[in-house]
Amino acid sequence: MSTLPTIFDRLQTAGVTHKYYFNNLPYLAFWGLKYISSTALFSEFLTSAAAGTLPSVSFIDPRYTILDDGTGNDDHPHADIRNGEAFLSEIYRAVATGPAWSKTVLIITFDEWGGFFEHVAPPRLTPATAHDLDTDQVNGQVLLGFRVPTVIVSPFTVNTQNTPAVTDTVFDHTSILKLIEWRWSLQPLTQRDGSSQIGNLATSLNFTPSSIVPNLPPANSVFALPCFGGGIFSSSASSMSTEWAAFAGTPHVQQWLQHPAFGSSVPGDWLPGR
Repeated sequence: MSTLPTIFDRLQTAGVTHKYYFNNLPYLAFWGLKYISSTALFSEFLTSAAAGTLPSVSFIDPRYTILDDGTGNDDHPHADIRNGEAFLSEIYRAVATGPAWSKTVLIITFDEWGGFFEHVAPPRLTPATAHDLDTDQVNGQVLLGFRVPTVIVSPFTVNTQNTPAVTDTVFDHTSILKLIEWRWSLQPLTQRDGSSQIGNLATSLNFTPSSIVPNLPPANSVFALPCFGGGIFSSSASSMSTEWAAFAGTPHVQQWLQHPAFGSSVPGDWLPGR
């Protein structure tokens, strides 16, 4: 169980409303039950977005691919990426059609680059901590990973030009923390988000918001076998599990999902052993 401080600790101390929304597997279970009161199901996110009652800061996780059966919407192999698109579309439409859209900043990002070819060499920057475990350091600087897609959807980022609004500022995942910390005057969690080497996503915002709501085509979920055949209907289904399956079976996750807040709401067929 992790004891590392998180952005939720900073927000709680500052009295800033916040919530972590999950589908089938609560990532915050890595911290035991510490953040149980800061957590809700994705269905509650949709309800709050429609009512305009979302907290100041929300984090949303997809339906993880626990068994490698193609039923997740997290874009993890072998999930159908059309379901990932449908999940993002549902989030976008929930906030864009809700009464709080005029003050919403939706950040969509990924935890890794997907293994595709990258022609841009990663830069070196300050490590997260003074005792960083990364031994590949040059003059105290560690190497970032490959780039990941990140999109900011907001009345503060509507592009009225004929060219795409793309920034060449160096950001990393802690740039999201940096934006939150800047907005609510919070102390940085690490050396990385406290460093001037990493950009603040606030620099990508235009604080004269636009009344234009982007009209995006709908993306619908599908039911299809995972890539390369296989899946829950194949003879190898019993051996197709992921690291999420191992996490799902831990006492921490089972304790969460048996908690009165979620025990009757999470479908039993989403997790092994339930």
